[in-house]
Amino acid sequence: MHTIFQLLSKRYTRENTSSSPLGPDVSHVASKHIVVAGAGIAGLSFALSLHKLWPASFSSQLPRITIIERDSKADRLGREGYTLSIRVDGNRGGGVQVLDDLGLYEVVRDVAVIVDSGIGVDTDCINLSDGKQKAGNMVLWDKNWRPLLKVDPEKMQNESKRKLSGMRIRRNALQEVLANATAALPDVTMMWERRVVNVKNGATGAGDSMVVVLDDGSNISCDIIIAADGSKSKIRTALRPSDGLNYSGVVAISGNARFESRDQIPKPLANDWGALLGWTGVGIFVAPVDPTAALWSLSYRAGQPRDIPRKPFSNATISSLLEEARGLGIHAGPKFRTLVDNTDPSTLMVFNAFDRPPFRHDFEKHGNVIWIGDANHAVTPFAGNGANMAMMDSWDLVKELVKGEHGGFEKSVRAWERSMMPRTEAVLKESHRNMDVGHAVGWKAWFYWSILKVLALFT
Repeated sequence: MHTIFQLLSKRYTRENTSSSPLGPDVSHVASKHIVVAGAGIAGLSFALSLHKLWPASFSSQLPRITIIERDSKADRLGREGYTLSIRVDGNRGGGVQVLDDLGLYEVVRDVAVIVDSGIGVDTDCINLSDGKQKAGNMVLWDKNWRPLLKVDPEKMQNESKRKLSGMRIRRNALQEVLANATAALPDVTMMWERRVVNVKNGATGAGDSMVVVLDDGSNISCDIIIAADGSKSKIRTALRPSDGLNYSGVVAISGNARFESRDQIPKPLANDWGALLGWTGVGIFVAPVDPTAALWSLSYRAGQPRDIPRKPFSNATISSLLEEARGLGIHAGPKFRTLVDNTDPSTLMVFNAFDRPPFRHDFEKHGNVIWIGDANHAVTPFAGNGANMAMMDSWDLVKELVKGEHGGFEKSVRAWERSMMPRTEAVLKESHRNMDVGHAVGWKAWFYWSILKVLALFT
């Protein structure tokens, strides 16, 4: 969810670097072998960014990339897709701008579930029957589903680029676009169903070769490792065991409700997406998934993480979770109950919300390992920004590595950290503020309701 307080702040901008010269004909990563652990959004974006940002004028050789993914290609790209918010609001959420820089904006927009109305969208081309594009907005509703605040996409628009639209897209649809584009790149090898269990510094000190240890006992030597293996990063656990995840104090239950036709989805949930603020301490988030399905997510505060049952859930577990959701979300009325009653049991999830702040890299201790995306700075779903930061991490890191003008590999990474860390720290704070708003009761609820009323006057 976009933080409500950002609506009153200045517009954020990202520098458009795609057409700018990127430094002298030298790079710290030229002719290197780079292993990317993880074929998710961050890992694939890294490979794509490197090829996009490598100047044709360079006589030095493009790095060779090996991407290692623990899942099969079918599992990684075919898994049920919950929807992500790909944002356009500048430095804190510029995933759309990265897609545009990569030349993939239109491709991704064509498979999006929602495209923000009013910006760069030809409404005559919106096809509601196949779900490729549907105009929609982020909305905050009261318990009676009356809009408290509707976000005008124009107010979240980045000023430094051509007009672009934010969107919501299924995670697997975005990953499929990135994977297909990556498969077309030269000098990129994909290794599916292989798990990285450890990494080693080939010698001592930064600048030496690295060794990746796989689950079958084999080793791969390389020069640089990009750890893009998610919030539960095996590489981070192996090398930085004290940098674990932090429980945010919130537990969530979610699922996808399926209907025979789009008309059966409770209005306005076939188009708009956002949060219901009932001020009961229970948060509710809803969003379209495809023409005949909508995501619902219910969350509540809990002092300790919940014990999560193993999947696949038994029929008794499914019935118990759905009944729990109906009871906790009773204030949301018939619309929410309709979603819960039509839940596809295979999509039902229960999870504890974890996050962790970003960290600086220790090359003397760990060698040439760079953590990006959730492997470095995990955020809860309440940030609505994880995919954006993964793509921004990749683009901005590659930009610094390719420049070759900061006095060495380590200094290039430090330059990236100087932009990455403040951005992700701000997003982490926003996610906690969003959790506070979504689960507010008593005087806090009254306080946030008052702020929303004021914000509505400016949006």
